[in-house]
Amino acid sequence: MFCSKSASNLPLAGLLARLAQHPHKPPVPSIFLTNARSIVELELLLEYNNMIRDCCVIIITESWLHPLIPDAAVQLTGRSLHRYDRNTDSGKSRGGGLCIYTHNKWCSNSRISFTHCCPDIEAISIMCRPFYLPREITVVVITAVYIPPDANVSVALSLLYDTINKQMKAHPEGVFIVAGDFNKACLKTVLPRFVQYVQCPTRGDNTLDHVYSNLKQAYKAVPLPHLDTSDHLSLLLAPSFTTLRRKNKPETKKITTWPAARLFPEHRVVTVLCTAQPDLNLRRGIKAAKVEYRRRVESYLEDNNSRRAHQLQGEDTSHIHIPVWEEKPKDQKGCYCAHRPATPINANF
Repeated sequence: MFCSKSASNLPLAGLLARLAQHPHKPPVPSIFLTNARSIVELELLLEYNNMIRDCCVIIITESWLHPLIPDAAVQLTGRSLHRYDRNTDSGKSRGGGLCIYTHNKWCSNSRISFTHCCPDIEAISIMCRPFYLPREITVVVITAVYIPPDANVSVALSLLYDTINKQMKAHPEGVFIVAGDFNKACLKTVLPRFVQYVQCPTRGDNTLDHVYSNLKQAYKAVPLPHLDTSDHLSLLLAPSFTTLRRKNKPETKKITTWPAARLFPEHRVVTVLCTAQPDLNLRRGIKAAKVEYRRRVESYLEDNNSRRAHQLQGEDTSHIHIPVWEEKPKDQKGCYCAHRPATPINANF
């Protein structure tokens, strides 16, 4: 679907070209991460940049929003907004704030699962169930993080560790993406299995903005110009994840099937009788054989002999005593003669 060969081996230009062909059906969401300080220029950027306009997820740190700004003022066309503004628990009166936009063509089923604000960290997590997901992935959990420069790093990372650990226990087959402005912190100190995909500097010579995921070879980061008055470079995360369907070759398995005559012995009896005695009235014989077969199974079950009842299907039925009634003979006038008694027939086959 998204790619015909391993996407992790493709160059960056190939990943961007394939992302442009199927922008809303990647195996993992494409991400645009920016430290905005203003959302006005973001609307202009989405209008003229096709790659960012079709991005599945937009994460904004330091949105500088507050409760007096309504959602309608910062709503983007065709996207769902999840915001968490800085409050008094942070100990600061302005700045901060986090926003996550999800494209409605990628996912219309997203909700906020976690929020936290304190002097050491601001975080918001959303849970998404996109329209298209590989079979090995059940849910996508995206966490936006802002850790101030003067924060206690150990406290912030401890909170992130507890939150992500609970999410991974609840969804062991999910994809977990943690992105934002980490400043001095490094998530790999508490979650060493997570991979950090941003290797280029984002502010001067320092890499302050990080993107982590529990998937290996999931993204390739592309630096973009900063927005408005921000002093951080923006980042585009192009998906390079290869699904198991593309990675593993199909296997050929041998399946043993059993013929119907072996599973249902009465079928074999009927077939042989129809061939050997075509002139007999077989309907009554078939009914009597089924009644006898059911009686034997029920008798074993009543005696709590389930093993014998199960083995009854595999028994040799070459000698079964089946009562078969012959048709009444007719005289020369076409009338039936006196009723003949039933004659049991031993079906030996």
